[in-house]
Amino acid sequence: MLTPIPRPTAARRDEAAASTSRTPRAVEVYSGRVIEADAGALAWAEIAIAAAEDAAGLESGTAQALLFIAARITEDRLADPLSAVEFLDGAVQRGAGAPLAPVLRGLRDLAIEAGSIVAAIDALDQEAAAAGSTVRRASLLAEKAALYADHLLVPGPARAAV
Repeated sequence: MLTPIPRPTAARRDEAAASTSRTPRAVEVYSGRVIEADAGALAWAEIAIAAAEDAAGLESGTAQALLFIAARITEDRLADPLSAVEFLDGAVQRGAGAPLAPVLRGLRDLAIEAGSIVAAIDALDQEAAAAGSTVRRASLLAEKAALYADHLLVPGPARAAV
């Protein structure tokens, strides 16, 4: 979350200084990356692109986190779920066998919102494979069975999932 840097203000302002217009300020997203923004708005698209570009040369966990941030920005602020899925798929590929749980959950949520039950079931399979506890894995498999039974109306795979 970006927060302004507190600066002390003078007790009285000079009339000339008060009438000057403010220039756009720079917003530091992460170290080494500065994006110019208007005084009242953030450039969400540029921030998402910067996060995805910064993920290119980093280790797996950090790259996944940055791609997850880019996906959340594109979904929440830019209302572009297709780009969000691309960022999340990139994060899963960078996972090297151990993708982050929020990335997998995001893929599942986007698939359900889009009405793609098969993609949601695939995401549930990946999430269940990466689940650490047996209780979490059982919960995910029960949700998979519910998707099969309720949405696809195929009871055989639903019973097999449970």
